[in-house]
Amino acid sequence: MFDNKLKKTLLAGLAPLLLTCCAAVYAAPLEDPTRPPGFMGKEGESKADQAPVWIVTSILISGERRIVIVNGQAASEGDMVGDAKVVSISATAVTLRDSLGAFSVKLLPTQIKSARDK
Repeated sequence: MFDNKLKKTLLAGLAPLLLTCCAAVYAAPLEDPTRPPGFMGKEGESKADQAPVWIVTSILISGERRIVIVNGQAASEGDMVGDAKVVSISATAVTLRDSLGAFSVKLLPTQIKSARDK
């Protein structure tokens, strides 16, 4: 049906087109299905556009001492963590205040250990 010259011409013309299409598919970023929604922000979004993520990993209340670990940083009431000030620390949450106002971040998990649990 096709002569050899026509086959070679078609292959020579289609090969770069096919390679370009395949390269575009392979170059597309892969999404991690196990990543929590909004964890790293959306592509093209600058750090300034993303809302800060606040994670409380530990709260220590002992006598008059109240220390919280927020985003890996130890802080007491009145200390700054990033752009937020630690307003108060309770057994289950910490209250922070930034330029937008005050907000609470809960300690996870909710299991609280005390001296009576020994």
